[in-house]
Amino acid sequence: MGDLTLLYILFAPFAGAIALIFVSNRQTMLVRGIAAGSAFVSLLASLYLFYAYDHVKGGFQFVQQFEWSRQLGISLHLGVDGIGTPLVLASSILLFAGIFVSWHIKDRTKEFYIWLLILAAATIGVFMSLDLFFLFFFYEMSVIPMYLLLGMWGSHTKTYNEMTDPEGLKLRDSVRFIFNFGSNSKEYAAMKLVLFLSAFAVAA
Repeated sequence: MGDLTLLYILFAPFAGAIALIFVSNRQTMLVRGIAAGSAFVSLLASLYLFYAYDHVKGGFQFVQQFEWSRQLGISLHLGVDGIGTPLVLASSILLFAGIFVSWHIKDRTKEFYIWLLILAAATIGVFMSLDLFFLFFFYEMSVIPMYLLLGMWGSHTKTYNEMTDPEGLKLRDSVRFIFNFGSNSKEYAAMKLVLFLSAFAVAA
């Protein structure tokens, strides 16, 4: 596995999400199998990462860098340190467990697992990104699937249009604000805080 460990962890959920696009929603077991399989690959790679990380040496290890734009100085620069390693493992465990916990979901099963895999991959990407551009890229990527998962399959609501509880309204309005006004404002930063706090409130 070697130096490709981080790529396996990060892109296995993405690959699973892409594969699910081409699967019919009627093939429920195949949908679940693809989701579980991609999560299992990510989990195995995360376990290898956790045990192979040299805590004595410390610092960033398993570093991979792929140049994206030389003019802008942007590159897909991945690596983990002593803090990021357990966070990546925890994210992979939660993804794998979450797939089986949600095994009973019958409403738009394919879409649920697609967004769940994207959310997990984006979260993992945040923990291993060493480039500022991709750090924010993965961070922002996690917002949309989080909102859709909570809005369409959350414990307080059954459909997107039924988000009428106070926490759900704050979450919905925060996302609308982000798309309407963009990210170049102080209000945006405040709304992002409200968004994540509301997400935890809806999930609770």
